[in-house]
Amino acid sequence: QNQGGVITFNGSVDGAHALTVIAATGSGTVNLGTSVGSSVTLSSLITKGATITTAGLVKTSGTQSYVGAALNLSDNTTVTTANSDVTFGQVINGAKTLNINTGSGAVTFNYNVGSSTALASVVITGSGLNTLPAIIRTSGGINLLGTAELGNTRTNTLAVNTALTSTANGDITIGNTKNMSRDKHEPRLVIN
Repeated sequence: QNQGGVITFNGSVDGAHALTVIAATGSGTVNLGTSVGSSVTLSSLITKGATITTAGLVKTSGTQSYVGAALNLSDNTTVTTANSDVTFGQVINGAKTLNINTGSGAVTFNYNVGSSTALASVVITGSGLNTLPAIIRTSGGINLLGTAELGNTRTNTLAVNTALTSTANGDITIGNTKNMSRDKHEPRLVIN
């Protein structure tokens, strides 16, 4: 934990241990750098900061949690777990690719993706459950289907009305989709 407001990893971060990074009790900035868990996979990762920046590979055997106001992609980013969940607790922006592979783990977006700055693309592989936000917006493709070798078995859940948008005519591919709402006004999926 850092009280000064900014935590920056300038090199690779490796080790088969849990890593929790909190910048200024969650109100500062966390810069994860270009490589987290690439040589020796971390067991889990929790990051808390008003702004979190990623720029490469983030790999854990267990869960990953991103908590704060904004997650900015400063370069193409790949998030990988070994059948464990990833939770994005903030808005995600940046004109870069976001590739996520959680195996059978769930991917949860609590807030919009690409609402201010469209991502280049979003691809989620594996066979788990996706909980979608109100907006996923890219300039390229959106693929929420899963992995062909696993039978394209990812399932998407809608907790709110969801719009999937490609601003430059990219392909949008989704798998099974179901509503989480229990009332008569079930969330809708809109594809642009």
